[in-house]
Amino acid sequence: MVVPPPPPPPPPPIDSSSSSPSSLLLLAHDRAGEQVPTTLFGRLIALLSATFGILCASLTTATLGNLILFTPAEFSAIAIMEREKARGDLRVIAANMSLLLLLLLVLLPLPVSYTHLTLPTICSV
Repeated sequence: MVVPPPPPPPPPPIDSSSSSPSSLLLLAHDRAGEQVPTTLFGRLIALLSATFGILCASLTTATLGNLILFTPAEFSAIAIMEREKARGDLRVIAANMSLLLLLLLVLLPLPVSYTHLTLPTICSV
């Protein structure tokens, strides 16, 4: 007779006050995530240094990105992509407008009086 293995133990509760700064440090590559601060002051210093590092890296990336010059072929490719995106956006807007018109016609029927209309005469007798 085969006995099934016991169920795994439940995971421990997550303490967000200690996991959030540690995950930010792991994502920021500050000290490679090997040393994790345990005191509140250490966590605040680590959080500030990681935030400062992220800001410096993003500013450097943005500055270097602004120095890139495109060739005329790349500009034409960008224009084609923007035109296709605008075409797709226009389709979505047109579909939304037609749906709105349909909803207005169905949900808000306006009273119309046809007594003031006269039929046009094709030939006078």
